[in-house]
Amino acid sequence: MQACDNTTLLNEYLEIIIQFGMLMLFGATFPLAPLLVFLNNILEVIHTTNTYFVKHFQMKRLCS
Repeated sequence: MQACDNTTLLNEYLEIIIQFGMLMLFGATFPLAPLLVFLNNILEVIHTTNTYFVKHFQMKRLCS
């Protein structure tokens, strides 16, 4: 499995900061924005965990 380097972590933080800025900018004009951002974050966490588990089990299967 690929190690998590500093640039990957930095890109994740930048994505969160940009998303927060957009939420603050458009949250007053579009009241449904916080709910959509929350759903987006939940789906992103689910997708990321599934991706890591699939990669982990593929590496485990290849090593054994």
